[in-house]
Amino acid sequence: MSGLGLSGLISGGDTRAIIEKILRYELERIENRERDQQKLEKKQQAWRDVRSALTNIQSKLDALRLPFVYRSRKVTLTDESVATISAAQGSALTSYSLAVLSLAQTHVITQRDDRVVANPNAQLGISGTFRIGNDPADLKEITIEADDTLHSLADKINAANAGVRANVMAAGPDSYRLVLTSDASGTANAIRLEEVAGTPLQELGLLSGGGSIANELSAAQDAVFTLNGIQYVRATNTVDDAVPGLTITLKKVTGAGNPVQATVELDPDKVLESVKGWVDAVNSALSLMAKLTSYNTETREAGILNGEMQIRRLQTTLRSMVANEVSGLPHNWRTLMDVGISTGAYGSADYGKLVIDEKKFKEALAKDAEAVATLFGAMRVNPALEPGTSITVIGTGDGSGRLTDLINGVTDSDRFGSTGGGWEGVGAPSEANPHVIEITFASARTIDQIVLYQPDNLASLKAFTLEYWDETSGSWKALATVDDYNGAVYTANFDPKTTSRIRLSVTATHGDAPVRLTEIQVGQYNRGAAAEMSRYLRQLLDVESGMVENREKTLASQIKRIRDTIGRLEEQLTARQKQLEAQFARMEEALARLQAQGNSFAAMLMGFYS
Repeated sequence: MSGLGLSGLISGGDTRAIIEKILRYELERIENRERDQQKLEKKQQAWRDVRSALTNIQSKLDALRLPFVYRSRKVTLTDESVATISAAQGSALTSYSLAVLSLAQTHVITQRDDRVVANPNAQLGISGTFRIGNDPADLKEITIEADDTLHSLADKINAANAGVRANVMAAGPDSYRLVLTSDASGTANAIRLEEVAGTPLQELGLLSGGGSIANELSAAQDAVFTLNGIQYVRATNTVDDAVPGLTITLKKVTGAGNPVQATVELDPDKVLESVKGWVDAVNSALSLMAKLTSYNTETREAGILNGEMQIRRLQTTLRSMVANEVSGLPHNWRTLMDVGISTGAYGSADYGKLVIDEKKFKEALAKDAEAVATLFGAMRVNPALEPGTSITVIGTGDGSGRLTDLINGVTDSDRFGSTGGGWEGVGAPSEANPHVIEITFASARTIDQIVLYQPDNLASLKAFTLEYWDETSGSWKALATVDDYNGAVYTANFDPKTTSRIRLSVTATHGDAPVRLTEIQVGQYNRGAAAEMSRYLRQLLDVESGMVENREKTLASQIKRIRDTIGRLEEQLTARQKQLEAQFARMEEALARLQAQGNSFAAMLMGFYS
């Protein structure tokens, strides 16, 4: 209220202070509203922090909701100096006998010793034309001129992109030579040299008079090895096509009679790493919510969300999900507590948090990793595999494979194109002519997941819709709609739906390719902890109707109303201030006139008596 223009010089009163006292009540109303606004803004930020914590949990659940992580593999060798072997998730748990007979080598050649030069920048005085490369069908032609040097010749060879790299290397004091190296290893990628005009290759000392390589530093050689007695020959030392799921990098020759043993086994550490990431995320969220809802009886200070029952329910629900029961498992397992994941005991430092007994959990994995996956909800019964299930297609026909291959449980991309390895339609779908694949179960099932597997290098799905048949309304309803998908494996997770039919409607493919699929996998509803928690969080965080979203919207609405109220009160305060200023100004003017009149009257009296 600064800027008042009244001093009370006439009345003798401090009109500025009087007006401030009159307006103090209105000002306190504004200050109270501002404090309310600040408190709500703190609550709003707290809920944003809760959202972030819940989103972090959800991201950690992504790996645990699917079976792949529980099928993590590691490979141990009796001699790790011989090779390095990695195994993809789901690779067969077995052993191999590996013998390395030879390692792949890259072809490297150079000039004869009597053709080295003292100065690599000196003119060679050689002219002519030759061909070079490591592909007999694509040799590149190089013309060498008399004023070329070793360096300029190397530049010409490299610029030709012939699959051969040229380098000038020092062979000793005042001794330089040209070294040619094939870009790829193996006998098929040996360096090829051919004279075209003149004999520049012979003059350089790269070819002998008979046309053979004059000085070979490293012969082109294939890798030769055996797995369980079966011999393989490959151009490189890294092999990923001998055994599905295995990538082998050969490092040392063993000879045929001295093989090493390679054992593919479960990698419990990778599973444990994912589970610990989830446990840590849950505990972090629980700690945050405990802080936000805390109350200190000594200081009587409360957390900003103290008293909000939604947070209390959220804390309780997250902790209780480790006790979700899953029926039908072996070993008398029913909950995650049976495999080492529980809530901290009352009175302990971990009370109210999730705790993992790593030793017990690893033992459970070693005993039955698939059952552990089921406890988390990652393994589901696939109703599409049950007898009595049928599958049909509309809008296209069978290009390759059988339609029933899409519901045979084979998801391996490497099997595509072979018997039982998937299906391909005919022609490209469009919005006017969608390609529709419909699966009818033997009986109604409650499902909450559909996974579309495509061949890795031939994935074509771009725009498509997944739907289920709603028995109540007698119509198809959408489960997921995708407009521009790029990927090989698409997973749709949704709230449980009870239905007897699902369908995939494809309206566009990349490059107008036909629809190509290896498997359509349907997930029956499972109450495992990871699956159930993911569903719960998805509902909480839904941007349209989720509890967290609604709470944030409510707070935002309340903050807006307070801001609007403050704005109105400030306008009223300003108007009231102006009104009071005007009133006091008129009062001072009136008093000034009265004072002037009094002074005049006093003067008249003094004149009368003088």
